[in-house]
Amino acid sequence: MKKYHYISAWLISIIIFIGLILYFLLWNENKNVYIAVASTFSGKYKEYGTEMQKGIQLYVDQTNAKGGVNGLPIKLLLFDDQGTKAGALQAAKSIVKNKKIRFVLGHYLSSTATKAASVYEKGMIPSITSSATLDDLTTNNDWLFRIIPPNSYQVEFITSYAKSALNIKTACVIYDTDFYGKNLLKTFTEKASSLCIEILHTFSINSKDPDITDKQITQIIKTIGQLQGIDMIFLATHAKTSANIIVQLRKNKCHHILMGADSMASKFFIDALNNYIKTYSFSNLYSNDIYSITWFHPSLSGKSNVDFEKAYINQYHVKPSLISTTAYDSAHVGITALKSIGRPGKFSRTVRKNVKYALEQYYDKEHSIQGLTGKIFFDAAGDMKKSMIVIKLLNGRFEPAFSQYITIPYKGTTENFIQKGIDGTIIASGDEYFSKTNLIVVAVDNIHISQIQKKNQTFHARFDISFRFKGNFHAENIQFTTAKHPILLTMPNNKIQNQDNSQTYSYTVNGLFKHDFNHKKFPFDTQTLSIGLKDIRQNTDKLLFSNDNERKTHFTLDSEKYLPLSMCSYVEKKETRSKTGENIIFSQFHLDLHIKTKLSGKTIIFLLPLCIFLFLVYIGYFFPLKQMHVSMIVNVCLLIVNALCHLSLNYQYHYINFFEYLYIIMYGLIGVTVCYQAILIRIHSIQCPKTLLIIRTTGIFFFPVMTLSVLYFFYYLMCR
Repeated sequence: MKKYHYISAWLISIIIFIGLILYFLLWNENKNVYIAVASTFSGKYKEYGTEMQKGIQLYVDQTNAKGGVNGLPIKLLLFDDQGTKAGALQAAKSIVKNKKIRFVLGHYLSSTATKAASVYEKGMIPSITSSATLDDLTTNNDWLFRIIPPNSYQVEFITSYAKSALNIKTACVIYDTDFYGKNLLKTFTEKASSLCIEILHTFSINSKDPDITDKQITQIIKTIGQLQGIDMIFLATHAKTSANIIVQLRKNKCHHILMGADSMASKFFIDALNNYIKTYSFSNLYSNDIYSITWFHPSLSGKSNVDFEKAYINQYHVKPSLISTTAYDSAHVGITALKSIGRPGKFSRTVRKNVKYALEQYYDKEHSIQGLTGKIFFDAAGDMKKSMIVIKLLNGRFEPAFSQYITIPYKGTTENFIQKGIDGTIIASGDEYFSKTNLIVVAVDNIHISQIQKKNQTFHARFDISFRFKGNFHAENIQFTTAKHPILLTMPNNKIQNQDNSQTYSYTVNGLFKHDFNHKKFPFDTQTLSIGLKDIRQNTDKLLFSNDNERKTHFTLDSEKYLPLSMCSYVEKKETRSKTGENIIFSQFHLDLHIKTKLSGKTIIFLLPLCIFLFLVYIGYFFPLKQMHVSMIVNVCLLIVNALCHLSLNYQYHYINFFEYLYIIMYGLIGVTVCYQAILIRIHSIQCPKTLLIIRTTGIFFFPVMTLSVLYFFYYLMCR
């Protein structure tokens, strides 16, 4: 009978245990926010899906580290569409059925995104794509949002650029026979016709079959060689196909201007290009112009991209691609919208509707989200349209072209509008107008920092700076915004005429700069010495600075108090108000130099009294019980001496928070010790030897553990 009781007890215990685990798991499941990521995680385009996931995961990790969405952690659910329409349909159905999912990030390809879009619309779940560019994708679909410009917008922009900046009059088109290629072909021919660019010939390619593709390319090159008067060849093809065509065109001495859409702006194009260069044993690609277009380039990005790139490299040990960057922005937009609706409720349909409504509130520049790629907002169709960046292939990488066009308000186009259009200083794309601006590439090297004066809040900097440009450059207009006294750039040290007809002027800067030193975290503080410059005569519709972030920079520091850590440079737009009350935006170059305080003898002198106090307090734990009152008197005296030292230090170094924390900790440790000793004396008086032994032993071991724990906690607060 007892045997059955034991078995029953065991069974009941196991059932209760399993029930508790299930309850915990289910309870924990309801405490997460779920987001779907749908992309090509297998098949031909799996690299694209991996890059996309990395960018999204980084933003999610950063958000979770800051408390998640209104206190709830975010979890990603990955759905593989395999890069096929059937896979996309299956993934979309699975996502809609999962009531925990708040919104979707994806898909990568236009074909898969199109197939899934109708399922998401029917299931009433918002989706955000950071890569699909097919025009019809957002048509009549209120549940789909796109954070990059569609194909037609991109192609209209680059076609207008070709006409105005490059004076293109005739062109040929090589296009892929899939959705992407045909869509680009249609837009390019329509825009070219409106700009009086003559299309001499169009060539189709079936990129799905590599054998057929190579034969077609060979025939196309032969035909192009027979045509006369070609100014430009437009490539409406995918990244790998474009790379193959370019290498073979250049190898066969076709030196026309080549221009392609955003597929050429990816790192996959550069990788494919390098592979074809090896395959065909030909590398002379850069003697003529090869252009593409993008919505983001690191050399024109701000401080936020520097921080993103650093975090990305720390997590994945490689530099982020364009795919990862825009995917990061898509997560930023979606999660920001989710946060704005408050704590997500239980009813998925209500939450999804609220997320859609929140996304619709980002509808212009004044109501937008600042992302890595700029301000993000959506038009009535759910599309994002903004200034594009024209990039040029140079030495194996794309750099921004020296002529760019930026968005201007309609009122800025009224003066001499027709003449400016004829001159090519204004172009139109869709319903927007863009003004021509000149790009100047800034590079800094041989930086030497010295004479760091905390009292005067200054430091001395000596460095070499160069400006690479086309056209005119007025060095006298350069203002160093953080200089203590005006620094004038007069005669350059060196003038270089580059192969691409650009010029480089080099100068040496030697001057005093301002910095607001913050020593609240001393002796664990880091300082960021900043050097900024701008052109005081020309705003962004005349001049843009670009950062030469590929060049290795040398940085040295002459100081007994600081150590060099790292440096970074970036470009940002600064808005100021003119005398007439108008907002003027200037392009500003920044150089940030990170340094840290050395642990010196002075720091040890600061800490020495506290170390002595701590040692004397801890000795009191070993005093004989009959003399414990002597230790208590010593501790009271230490409390007074600690207060005097604290007041003296606070008078001279009130800006140092860490020492303030240390003295407060010492107050607490002395107070705890006095109370502990009073308890020991009381227990000794009532003669409880066992209790006394336990408490005394515990105190001897607990005091150093408690001290180290408190010190580490405050150190963590200081170094965050």
